[in-house]
This record gives sequence, structure tokens and C-alpha cells, in this order.
Amino acid sequence: MMAIRTRFLGPTNYRSARIKASTTDSDPRQRRSATIPYPHELGIRDAHAEAVRALHAKMEWPCYEYVGACVEEGMVWVPIMPGSMPVHLG
Repeated sequence: MMAIRTRFLGPTNYRSARIKASTTDSDPRQRRSATIPYPHELGIRDAHAEAVRALHAKMEWPCYEYVGACVEEGMVWVPIMPGSMPVHLG
């Protein structure tokens, strides 16, 4: 299992705002992604988590929980085993 990167895609003349979740595979041919319309009813973190759920469902991965952190261009999410306690740094 690898990390997932999410980022906000602003609206254009033809599309509304979206969030894209992508795998972080080093080989571009192996990367997978899912893009969802921006869920305005959710907060920023929950909106990005929704994109992670969409990619998770699309890939039919086993059940994992994810922990996310803000980075310069969006968020990065890493899987943890269900029921394990995430480690908080600083």
C-alpha cells in the first residue's frame, strides 16, 4: 500500500472545483487517480478525505484507515492498520 496525495483543482470555465486523489507510485504508468466534485458541505480536511475514499473504492483495496497531513500542494495520506493508534509528531 502506498501514500495518496490529494490536491484542490480550482474551477475553470467548463468545470466546477474538484479534488484529485492520486497514488504516489514512482512509475507514472502505474499511478492511479480519482477526481471528485468539491463537496462544499464538508470542511477542507473532510473534503480531501472524501477524495481518498473515492480512490480507495475505485481501486478495491482492502479496508484501511488513513491519516492525512497538509503539505505544500494539498495533503498526503498514508494507510494504517485498522484499530492502530496514529503517532502524532510535534
